[in-house]
Amino acid sequence: MISLENFLELPTERIADLVRQKEEKVVVFPINGTRRWFMFEHGEKEYPDPILAYMDISTTRHIELYKLFFDHGVGTLLTPVIGQEILETRDAYMEKIGQEGLSRLASHPEMLAFYNKYDVKVRFYGEYKKYLYNTTYQSLISLFEQVEEKTKNNKSFRLFFGA
Repeated sequence: MISLENFLELPTERIADLVRQKEEKVVVFPINGTRRWFMFEHGEKEYPDPILAYMDISTTRHIELYKLFFDHGVGTLLTPVIGQEILETRDAYMEKIGQEGLSRLASHPEMLAFYNKYDVKVRFYGEYKKYLYNTTYQSLISLFEQVEEKTKNNKSFRLFFGA
């Protein structure tokens, strides 16, 4: 068994090899607290549109985290992102974050470039269609289906977003 000190000195590629040795690794990565993180990290800055700044910075950070997992040997990420709280909260902030933020998973240029570069197959799971149908978020269903179609032949990694 390798010591913690030696493990921490290993290059990323070697860590990925160790992680992949026995079987494919699947990680559940729930995302919560991103508004608190944003305020802690970026709250002192003045943005013309703080909600847009939050979404832009969060999109970049999510991609960095997904790359971190994939680079270190994880083959599949399950990421619950479509929560009831998004659909039930009806203030202006959540309306914008819900619609625009979730649509970024399927249409934002940075996300699409990441899926392409990392050869990521994107899938949405759970009862999200039931949750989104007949709501202001219904258009997300077709966006999600489009990105699934675009990435269906990608084979290196799998990223599942869901409810």
